[in-house]
Amino acid sequence: IHCAENLLKPEQYKKWLSSKGSEERITCILELEKSSSISSVDIGNDGSAFIELFVSRSSSSKVDDWTVLLPATLLMTPSESRSNTNRNQVKLLKSSDLNKT
Repeated sequence: IHCAENLLKPEQYKKWLSSKGSEERITCILELEKSSSISSVDIGNDGSAFIELFVSRSSSSKVDDWTVLLPATLLMTPSESRSNTNRNQVKLLKSSDLNKT
């Protein structure tokens, strides 16, 4: 299992993984130091079928006040997942791919 701290460091190319076969879904919460505008997201895949991104403001009065930034997005087709092919593709998402929040 890899620490998720490296996800915001572009100079590091380490993977963030769950323990092998133990999780159907894993979650990572990234807390930025200040309010930020997200204009693009680059995702390097390592065998995940889907990704979904949510955002929230730490100043929100609601504990579970999450908004969908990126709806569930296919990273691998069912065929690729079954045959264990194309596991390491990169998905480059630009502003037009993300929900306006």
